[in-house]
Amino acid sequence: MPDQDLFSSESQSDKEIALKQALRKAGDTIRQLLQENAALKKKERIAIIGMACRFPGGANSIEEYWSLLESGKDAISEFPFDRRNKNSLFSSDDHGTEKLHSAKGGFLNTSIDQFDAAFFGISPDEAKSLDPQQRLLLELGWEALEHARLIPEHLKSTRTAVYIGSSNATAGIISRTFGFTGPSLALDTACSSSLVALHLATRSLHALESDMAMVGGVNLIIDPDKLIAHSKPNTISPDGACRVFSADANGYVRSEGCAVIILKRESDAKRDGDNILAYVCGTAINQDGKTDEVDAPNGQSQQAVIHAALNDAGIESSQLDYIEAHGIGTLLGDPIELEAIGNVMHNRSQSVLNVGSSKSNIGHMESVAGLGGLIKIVLSLQHQKIPANLHFNTPNTQLDWDNLPMKVVATHTDWPLKSNPNASRYAGLSSFGFGGTNAHIVISGNDVTPVEVIEKPERPMHVLTLSARSEQSLIELAHRYAHRIKNTSSSELADVCFSSNTTRSQFEFRFAVNGANSNAMVKKLNNLKSVSKVTGQTKTAWLFSGQGSEYPGMGLELYQSLPIFKQTIDQCAVILDRTLPLSLIEILFDPDKNHLLETQFAHPAIFALEYSLAKTWLSWGVRPDYVAGNDIGEYVAACIAEIFSLEDGLLMLAARAKVLQNPPDHVVMAELETFLNSIRFSSPSIPFISGSSADNSEQEFTQSTYWMQHIGKHANLIENINRLTDLSVRTFLEIGPDQSISEYIRSHSSMTNDLTLCSSLHRNSPPWEVLTSTVAQLYMHGIQIDWNAFDAPYKHRKVDLPTYAFDRKRYWIDESHLKAKKVRTNFQSNHSTQYST
Repeated sequence: MPDQDLFSSESQSDKEIALKQALRKAGDTIRQLLQENAALKKKERIAIIGMACRFPGGANSIEEYWSLLESGKDAISEFPFDRRNKNSLFSSDDHGTEKLHSAKGGFLNTSIDQFDAAFFGISPDEAKSLDPQQRLLLELGWEALEHARLIPEHLKSTRTAVYIGSSNATAGIISRTFGFTGPSLALDTACSSSLVALHLATRSLHALESDMAMVGGVNLIIDPDKLIAHSKPNTISPDGACRVFSADANGYVRSEGCAVIILKRESDAKRDGDNILAYVCGTAINQDGKTDEVDAPNGQSQQAVIHAALNDAGIESSQLDYIEAHGIGTLLGDPIELEAIGNVMHNRSQSVLNVGSSKSNIGHMESVAGLGGLIKIVLSLQHQKIPANLHFNTPNTQLDWDNLPMKVVATHTDWPLKSNPNASRYAGLSSFGFGGTNAHIVISGNDVTPVEVIEKPERPMHVLTLSARSEQSLIELAHRYAHRIKNTSSSELADVCFSSNTTRSQFEFRFAVNGANSNAMVKKLNNLKSVSKVTGQTKTAWLFSGQGSEYPGMGLELYQSLPIFKQTIDQCAVILDRTLPLSLIEILFDPDKNHLLETQFAHPAIFALEYSLAKTWLSWGVRPDYVAGNDIGEYVAACIAEIFSLEDGLLMLAARAKVLQNPPDHVVMAELETFLNSIRFSSPSIPFISGSSADNSEQEFTQSTYWMQHIGKHANLIENINRLTDLSVRTFLEIGPDQSISEYIRSHSSMTNDLTLCSSLHRNSPPWEVLTSTVAQLYMHGIQIDWNAFDAPYKHRKVDLPTYAFDRKRYWIDESHLKAKKVRTNFQSNHSTQYST
């Protein structure tokens, strides 16, 4: 029998009914407490690792939003009447029935009719049909992932959830565009939408049904009928000032905006080395239930949702330092909210709670308002400062301020780290929906003790790579990076380069610069006028140079600053110690004597240098399609192609050098032949182009006789180059101490205009300048570089960077067309969105 029947029996007295109801309530409470206790034991915090926003007042980035808050700027402005004729919307007559009574609001300063459809692979016709709110979310979704230092393409088919607070099907298009396979949901609880979305996202992460979550909210003021309808109840401030908690409050100010944040479980974020901005410690939602009016706030429900969020976070109300209130600037709602907060904080005695509201700066962004407050809290935690609440002139007289354990942040207020390093700073965040759905979030800072900076080895030159899907985007991106690195230290410049190279998507339009300092790079970035476009995978060949290119001290700076190069030289030195009278290190780097004048030393030294350079390039992820060599360079090419081992190659070349040093020593010749016959030759792992075989026969160069006969032969280098160009090779990387092969090709080949010639070293240039210049050149020609490996020895940090520069074009449906046909959104054929010029 249902409970209501049991408890509605006429035979039971009122006392019995009350007792059973109390017992049932107590049982439910005990059960809930047990569940909460069990959840808290295994519950972990949710890390916020990325954020992006477009808010009123030109706050088009996280940095610009903080600048707006810190400067105390009021972002409210006149209605942008380029969207709609002013006279058709606005009237100063309060009794007008179909007009706006205030021409002010919080508006984006970017053109909402503009969109980079090509970037997202969306056709022009589809771009026109998409709700501008969907388009804005796509851009900010990308920016939030970039801010999280994630590469969006790597997230395809991952269990990334999408929860969006909005009035239409915005989540589906995000999941489809990015290829996410986690839960995808758009929801509308009016003003609390984005925080309810956040609540559901954290639940999804805790339930392990998703591994990452994108949470967003969007609100654009583009429907004139809706705009007028909102102004009818006289809740809109006629003068466009949001006077939160002030006695002269006269209504809220409607605003538009968009925000997206990226979430992960704390353990996953730490495992992946993500930049944790702050933590979501607890969340709760509830409903006002039955009230006298649909928009009447319920103080009891507000208290309950704050209590629930604190319980979810496992902290006491006294641990809160600040609450970012819903506070919208109405004489009815603000006092009810502050009384509710005061009742929750009734046992607070040691310190006063700070309260404020971002709506005093940027107005009420409705479905986005919660995320606007969240980003403000995260930035305040990071900057250790709470921005002032604007327009707080005289405290609301309906409240007994003397007995409230709180104060409005009327001026900028410091928010330092706790003296106890194990204690965190906590903030609460409220959003209350027009229909009665309430949400509260508890946030803490990532308050970790700064790690002592340890001196690290550093190379003298760096490479910065940029890419985009259009030339215009790349040029704009270059200007943004020029601004970012201007006057930065060498250490920070290295971090910016590392971050750009490892955390950004790689597109077809590319530009790369190398430099020792920011001034050199800034000049190159600002002077960018045209860029290269990668049209397909280019084929590359490595050319190993022969004797004549060597010089004393070659490779010394790399030996001192490049670990992989040093390790390989040392490896070669150990092998050669068995056959040479001098150490390889002494042969290469002796400052007092040029040992390279002797063939017996020059040949193995050239081999070791070139082999070490090749291993360096391979460690950076650069792999050739073909290898070839000139003279003794052919031995190194064969070794890199694994035709024979490093040990066999070095000892073979050392024996060969002795033959050439002492001709015609038949004993030495016999020793070489015996040694060659002992070598185990293999098929090449990389296609090998022979300089001595007419038909490039593998059967020839994998036999000892080929290498025995190699002594004294002179290969036709141009013939080799022609053979490689016939194989569609257009990019050549010279592996050697100088640019002798490149110079030879330039002077003898008729195809140099069609070829890209790169080198590893040059006798008259600093080694790192040549290497980094070549790295940049290879990148611009579409060669894959392993940037993590490139920077592995130097322990660089990932830092914040400029986000992508979208190349927007106008996609808009004119008002005349809308009169004839409603515009459907992408995922709702029955849902119409009206937007017009």
